[in-house]
Amino acid sequence: MLHINEEATRCLLCYDAPCGGTAARAIRAARFDNLWTAVELFNSLSDEELAHAEASCIHYDKPIRIAELAKAVRIQPSAVGVAFAGTQFLRHGLREPVLPGFIGYLHQL
Repeated sequence: MLHINEEATRCLLCYDAPCGGTAARAIRAARFDNLWTAVELFNSLSDEELAHAEASCIHYDKPIRIAELAKAVRIQPSAVGVAFAGTQFLRHGLREPVLPGFIGYLHQL
């Protein structure tokens, strides 16, 4: 199972990221718990772009699993709110989130 924070933290935060601008921004957003932005950015990338970004990763150990990271943070709108990682966050009266580091941000909404 992929842990979003652990995988995003592995990113080297390259200045001129070979994985591409949008993919790099999405990984940075996930790394720094800005998951709503990460979702928007990952949703704007096609599967081919994600595969290319992952192949371009220059991480010294093994490439960041960008395609899996994208799948882990993507959300699907629902009639009652937004489904996020198996938990629904309603616009009013949010339920407790899956990611503990994200709690402070959600309480500000």
